[in-house]
Amino acid sequence: MKKVLAILNHNIYLERIQRFCDEEHYSLYLVDNFEDIDVNQYLFCITDIKAVVTRYVDTPTFICYITSANIENNRVFYLKPDFKPSHIRFLVDVLYHGQIVNNYLSSVDIRCITKEYELSNDYFNVDRIVCAITYELVTYFTFSDLEKLRLGLAELLTNAIEHGNLGITYQEKNESTESGNFHKLIEKRLSQERMEFLNTNVKLSLTKEKLEFVVTDSGNGFDYYKLDGRDNEIVNIEDILKLHGRGIRMAKMYYDSIVYSGKGNIVTLTKYIKPSAV
Repeated sequence: MKKVLAILNHNIYLERIQRFCDEEHYSLYLVDNFEDIDVNQYLFCITDIKAVVTRYVDTPTFICYITSANIENNRVFYLKPDFKPSHIRFLVDVLYHGQIVNNYLSSVDIRCITKEYELSNDYFNVDRIVCAITYELVTYFTFSDLEKLRLGLAELLTNAIEHGNLGITYQEKNESTESGNFHKLIEKRLSQERMEFLNTNVKLSLTKEKLEFVVTDSGNGFDYYKLDGRDNEIVNIEDILKLHGRGIRMAKMYYDSIVYSGKGNIVTLTKYIKPSAV
């Protein structure tokens, strides 16, 4: 359901809301009379009318209230009157993934990000971890593009835990998957005492030119230099794909560059940003 409801006193906001909907391929419905509207038909409702908020605040629908007042209600998401389309995207991402909304000032825009995370082997929550790491990126990427980037990162984080920290070989994974015992294998490896000392490090760097993730696991890596007998040469990602599964293949679809380094336990994912995106 990609329908957005707008109920506005001031149509000065309409162009920015429409731009958001066009970018995300949502359908925008503008109505004048809100008394008999079934807001549950819509992904969210955006309004600058307090009476609309009061009427629909207790419905399951996501309510965005455009106001300059300092009001706090945990069931309402607020936009300042000088909001940008990217701010709507940020709030809707909360709806999709349940992240915590930070108070923001629309007069402040993030121009670069540098962060570093240490992740435990929380194998069954990788998708949530990725969303927590990347929630600020909604300012720079549409949902369609961001979900692809998240998917690629999640695949390589899963690889880092499975094959790096837990030491599960591709043969072990294939055999346990075919026998229906893969989750039991994961749980068995996770129960080992040494697992608390084996983590995954993720570095995030965003500039106006590119987005970069560096993922480092605590495993033994693999000899990526000697594939096909080519010593001391960084191998083409296609060579790695011959030995590895779908995770790298999917990440390669969504990133411009994937480079392995170190002992094979470090991978750098790079996505170049179009000039208009930041």
